[in-house]
Amino acid sequence: MTASDILTQALHELGGGSSSRWATSTLLTYLSDGQYEVMTLRPDTRLNTDGTLDDYQAVTASDDTLILGAGYRQALVDYVVYRALSEIGADEENLARATARHQSFRARLGR
Repeated sequence: MTASDILTQALHELGGGSSSRWATSTLLTYLSDGQYEVMTLRPDTRLNTDGTLDDYQAVTASDDTLILGAGYRQALVDYVVYRALSEIGADEENLARATARHQSFRARLGR
């Protein structure tokens, strides 16, 4: 799963397929933050089958392969959408949608 997979779905769920409102670098930062938060809230996501731990790696490009498996795809999409909506959350509707996405993100992690 690549960063582009997450960003494409997040942009679709934000209401369009283009990143005209959000710079790709901004969305990559949100995705990187989301991956870090998953690894912090769920340390077991860092554990490899051989007993070693993955280190956190920032997401810096759309073609970066994410450390987290496909099982965390929707959680990461929720996180990116939450952050994007929070950025424009000047009205109650966007703030409510952002809050719902953050709650969904945490629920997907069992939090």
